[in-house]
Amino acid sequence: MLGIDIGNNEIKITARKGDTIRMVSEKLPTNLVKDGVVQLQDAMADFIKNIRKKYKLPGGDCSLILPPSQVFCRHIHFPVMEEERLRINLPYEMRDYLSGESDRYFYDYLVDDVPKDESGAPMGIETTAAAVLKTTVVENSLMLQSAGLKLVTAIPQEMAYRNLLMQNPEIAEGKNDYCIVDIGHLSTHAYFYKGTQHEATKLIDVGCTSIDMAIAEAMDVDVYVAGAYKETNHNSALDQPQCEEVYNHIAFEIMKALNFYGFTSNAENAQHIYYAGGGSEIQPLLRVITETTGLTARSVNDLLPEKFQNPYATRCALSLGATLQ
Repeated sequence: MLGIDIGNNEIKITARKGDTIRMVSEKLPTNLVKDGVVQLQDAMADFIKNIRKKYKLPGGDCSLILPPSQVFCRHIHFPVMEEERLRINLPYEMRDYLSGESDRYFYDYLVDDVPKDESGAPMGIETTAAAVLKTTVVENSLMLQSAGLKLVTAIPQEMAYRNLLMQNPEIAEGKNDYCIVDIGHLSTHAYFYKGTQHEATKLIDVGCTSIDMAIAEAMDVDVYVAGAYKETNHNSALDQPQCEEVYNHIAFEIMKALNFYGFTSNAENAQHIYYAGGGSEIQPLLRVITETTGLTARSVNDLLPEKFQNPYATRCALSLGATLQ
């Protein structure tokens, strides 16, 4: 199984066969993806085909991460009912969040909990429900088919991180609170879980591209050159005062999200923040977040069983989670 995560700046692929995994990432050509949406399907198919050839990755089944711009996720409470009725009701429960006719979408759900009364009788069904345009699935399926792959499942980011949490028995059996912060190219997402149950997601409209722009301003270089400086910390680019302002902005927004989640859900404060995404390798940023939140910075790698731990796990976490669906 191949897990594929197409970001705005990079594509991350995990190949998993049993407990054996390989992870690769490649920078995307400029403007090939915008706001998580592939702009040129044929060009992306050729790009993936070349990556497969370069790294000798297999063809066949693959699982695709759906970006937030393409999938709608909501927590929905249902009264006790049979599965067939629940599926029939899904489009009606999701209609306020979707545009156009309900039959334009595919729907799916995950049962998070079935609370019971004192006698043990179920009181309802707590679900995480999702909807995606059928055209989105078809377009991605055809694109991947052109790359020699067969799309067998497509999942939201929230579910991919849940799949990683499920691999840790201590987490899967408990109800502790966890925060996973994915620091991406254009934005940062904070995902909150109680055990393996997704509770909330906070979008922060600041990401690594803001750091690139800060380096470009501070060192008087092109923003693309600044991106290369960021990757290698050329001439201490990451220590520029303009970068510190971006770090503080991201850290402050994460702290606000943590406080809001703790207040609204009566949650115990998470002991650690687990980091993923390309920005998780920027040590000055993690230092500022730790100082601001008072929480220890840890890698998503630390959540995984030893068989899945990998130096690329933080950058390729979503693609790994996709292979576990």
